[in-house]
Amino acid sequence: MKNNKEQNTQNAQNAQNTQSKQSSKSAQNTQNTQNAQNAQNKQNSKSAQN
Repeated sequence: MKNNKEQNTQNAQNAQNTQSKQSSKSAQNTQNTQNAQNAQNKQNSKSAQN
């Protein structure tokens, strides 16, 4: 069994790791959305030119 201080430290680290993962995931999702929009815009531009 961990004592309270050790457990609190572990809990804090776990929370920080979770926050970092969520931030990374959010940034990746934003980038994927941007990439998809850019691809669509290029396609629309080509269609308009043709």
